[in-house]
Amino acid sequence: VKVGNQKIIVTVDPTDISRFVAIPKPSRSSDIKDITIDEQTEALRLASEVFISGKKLGSAAHPSLNGQVTAFKEGVLAVGGVNWEEKRKVMYSLIRYPKWDTNFQETLPFECPASYTQQAMQ
Repeated sequence: VKVGNQKIIVTVDPTDISRFVAIPKPSRSSDIKDITIDEQTEALRLASEVFISGKKLGSAAHPSLNGQVTAFKEGVLAVGGVNWEEKRKVMYSLIRYPKWDTNFQETLPFECPASYTQQAMQ
């Protein structure tokens, strides 16, 4: 949100989703100023209006959450109309297991040009 001349980022505290946190927007400029209590209060007020009306997720941590609307109503965070405490129970595998029945090199997501690496995989 923008308060006066300063851009402020307001986000949800990951340890307590009922708490909002306001920080100055980072920039390459070395003259980042601290935000005052009044600027913080105004930023939280503006952001709470956005959180209550809902915001569409664009690049969520899990593909099933992309495009769903997140809204904070009556002290409860809901994603796609479902309470976050239920919606967050999504499992996502970050590991890509090799296919042992094929050439192991073909399953690697990168090239291994070193001959010792290629020999170690055979």
